[in-house]
Amino acid sequence: MRHVIIGFLLTTVILLLSSCESLLQLDTFNKQYAASMTAVQAVYTLTAAGVESGRISKEDGRVLLGRADAVRDLFDTARTLRRTNPEEGAAGMQLALAALETLQTELKRVAQP
Repeated sequence: MRHVIIGFLLTTVILLLSSCESLLQLDTFNKQYAASMTAVQAVYTLTAAGVESGRISKEDGRVLLGRADAVRDLFDTARTLRRTNPEEGAAGMQLALAALETLQTELKRVAQP
């Protein structure tokens, strides 16, 4: 029963993961950053739940978590760049958003029943 509930929650939340297009529509860099950090945290949570339920293999889970770390680092780098060069920070944000979208797509693919 627990696996069914976790599977249902995993499927539901995966469907709710927003696309990066909606993050681009936020009106400030800080709002984009905050929403992106929430999305990365969702990847961590969903990956852990997927591994625990057996829906995601341990190896796929390790790969996803490593990629999530890299995406989080890209957002942090974009934020750091923005302090000294807003244009480079904005470009870094675009790169990080593209990486997040790829990560979310990979999570959806791996977690499919």
